[in-house]
Amino acid sequence: MSSLIKNLFLRYFFDVLYITGLGFLIPFVFSLKTPSKVMVFSGSTKFLFSVSIFLIFISLAGIYRQTKSIKKTFKRIGFKTFITGFIPLLILILGKELILQLSSGFIKNLNPIKPLVVKYLDRTVTGLWILSVIYIAFGIVLFFLGREK
Repeated sequence: MSSLIKNLFLRYFFDVLYITGLGFLIPFVFSLKTPSKVMVFSGSTKFLFSVSIFLIFISLAGIYRQTKSIKKTFKRIGFKTFITGFIPLLILILGKELILQLSSGFIKNLNPIKPLVVKYLDRTVTGLWILSVIYIAFGIVLFFLGREK
């Protein structure tokens, strides 16, 4: 029984690490187009990318160790990659207004900076579209590579 619980915990742990690593690539893409004067600390773009790659690598190693099969690993991460690309794509399709509404929940008075946020979203949406499409395509490819024949 404890072996089953341990395996389930590790499965979800590595899945969360993988999705988090892919998710960190999204702010990385945003940070590429952010002026250096606005960055929280110098090197934050490199930091986001490094953390993202580290999380993805650790999760891939853990998933492979659990599945003991490249095909099963590909299938598992393919589905996770597809979902990670589909959610931002859905948000982008729903529009900037949804993002602004969600932001207003975190920022008490969004009105003074709303034009800046809209301009920022207009500049970075292209990068997010591209990243989402790459995630979806890569997820589908990995899923099909992992299929049992």
